[in-house]
Amino acid sequence: MDLIGDHDRARAATSLRRHYLQGRLSLEEFSDRVEVALRARSDSDLRPALENLPAPWQNLHEAVLPAARAASRTVARAAALLALLTVWSVFSIVLLVAFAIALVIGGPSVMELVGFPLVWLLATYGLWRLWLHTGTRRA
Repeated sequence: MDLIGDHDRARAATSLRRHYLQGRLSLEEFSDRVEVALRARSDSDLRPALENLPAPWQNLHEAVLPAARAASRTVARAAALLALLTVWSVFSIVLLVAFAIALVIGGPSVMELVGFPLVWLLATYGLWRLWLHTGTRRA
């Protein structure tokens, strides 16, 4: 006969409350079982209060699955952001090098001074819109 403490009785009462809220117990049965649990002094006294109820880990997938799906969506969104940032970074570096080469070879002209920043802004805007589109599609 193992003696139990207040923590064990409170944990049993919390479990009973969860079963009541999930509709497995009527109010009368819930109050009877909580009374048994709170009066229990040993494991064997506590066992009848939790009898014929599923163990908490049997329905664990119901609690874990939504969190796992949310985590999966977050990871996928982070991977998409990383891919878009990589594309944007490579494009920006290539455009900057091309801009520098154009300035060295031909000198500054209106075409280069306006064209390169405009191309960069349009590409940045396009990738930003793509990012917004992926966010609304996954939500």
